[in-house]
Amino acid sequence: MARTPEFSKEEIVDAGIKVREAGRNVTGSALRHQLGGGNPVRMLRVWETHVATEPPANDQSGPELPPEVAQEVEALNEALIAALSAAATERLAKLVTDLNDKATRAATAVAKEALDAAAEQREEAERKLADAAETMDELDAEVAALKGQLDELKRHLAETQAKAEAQAVEIVQLRERLAAGEQAMKAAAEQHKAELANAHEAGDRLRTELGNARQDAAAKIEALRTENGELKGLAKAAEQAHAEQREASEREAAEQKEKVMQAQVERDVAHKEAGLAREESAKLAGKLEALNTQNAALLAALEGREQHPKEKK
Repeated sequence: MARTPEFSKEEIVDAGIKVREAGRNVTGSALRHQLGGGNPVRMLRVWETHVATEPPANDQSGPELPPEVAQEVEALNEALIAALSAAATERLAKLVTDLNDKATRAATAVAKEALDAAAEQREEAERKLADAAETMDELDAEVAALKGQLDELKRHLAETQAKAEAQAVEIVQLRERLAAGEQAMKAAAEQHKAELANAHEAGDRLRTELGNARQDAAAKIEALRTENGELKGLAKAAEQAHAEQREASEREAAEQKEKVMQAQVERDVAHKEAGLAREESAKLAGKLEALNTQNAALLAALEGREQHPKEKK
């Protein structure tokens, strides 16, 4: 993308006019010093274009005759208009000779002016050449500085690319670790969910077995009451003992229910709660078995007492 010129054409032309009014030659270096910066080659080209298109001070249709020649031509015209006499003819010859001499002198003066102008142009060209050499030195220095900056930028870019590649590798590794961690968390959550479900299932199974045990015990007690109507006192004692055992069983069932509910709430310690639930389940199973054993022993005792009075009779 081309850069916008630092100075406009109008600013460069104004600077050239100021340099010229100060009596100095308008060069690229002079324009640059006047403006305080810019491309001297471009500024000199803008100034030369302005000078080439600048209208001359006296815009006439053709070159003027020397004053002496113009006066003689006018006098000749007047003499020719008066008459062509011998005197006029002699005067005409003399005028022609004078005109030739004056034309020769005028041509010599013109040639001298042309030589002087050519010498001045040569001096101007030499000054422009020297100014161009100075400008080239300045541009060479700027190019060298820009090359140094470019090398520094390339080095910085290489370092930045290396850092970016290292960071990309670290990001990939972190993503892999994150994916592995997520998988491990999912596996742990599934295991926790399965253990909690097992704990719930064990608690439900224990509650069912305990309910069945209560029903069986109630049925057996009712049967004992019917069969041993005569032994009311013994049946009452047995019923009271059974009621106490039933209250103990209900308390143990309530404790087991509370532990199961606690296992549902405290999910962050599900593994420990599941272990405790299994231990408690084993204990309850043992107690239930002991209770059944006690009930069987009590039933056997009652049946023995019932048979013993019969034997006495």
